[in-house]
Amino acid sequence: MKFSQEYSPSDNVITGYGSGFIEINRQKFEKNLLVFPDRDTQIWVCDSIQSADQTSLMTIIEYKPELVVLGSGAHFAFPDFELQAWLQANGVGCEVMDSAAACRTYNVLLAEKRKVAAALLLP
Repeated sequence: MKFSQEYSPSDNVITGYGSGFIEINRQKFEKNLLVFPDRDTQIWVCDSIQSADQTSLMTIIEYKPELVVLGSGAHFAFPDFELQAWLQANGVGCEVMDSAAACRTYNVLLAEKRKVAAALLLP
């Protein structure tokens, strides 16, 4: 059985990732990113998942996704609990995982036509 995922031509699809990079629509980025299906990809000014704060994720809140996938880098780590509570209080679900898993999860949710965003630290 062959599976294929269909995306809108305007969707921002994660087409690759590896040590020190994330690729969106075949464009390689070597910075932490905020990724949205239908908006320009933005640099995420954040050094670690523990330093992620409300200011660094305000663009996510303004987009109003149903879910944000937080990629914690090469290894899984939790962000501050207050940050997760703040996202929830603003109506945004939050799933935290390492960035490789976050990239894959974002693409699956995108293929399901969900209103999703990703905040990704480089793997």
